[in-house]
Amino acid sequence: FQAEDGIRDCLLSRGLGDVYKRQDMINDTGNEVLIYKTKKYGVPCERRFEVNAGGTIIAFSSSGCF
Repeated sequence: FQAEDGIRDCLLSRGLGDVYKRQDMINDTGNEVLIYKTKKYGVPCERRFEVNAGGTIIAFSSSGCF
């Protein structure tokens, strides 16, 4: 399933003027890692999702988000 169609992205967009940049990569275990970097009120935020081959989110982390 593709992130460009906005289906995945709607989880992060709350309609509050959030602006984000997404980066996709494959980690050493072969899982997809989605990195979303946002800046809200001048404060940088990064959220990382690790997705396995079945499309299940198996890990999540965030830094600087409120």
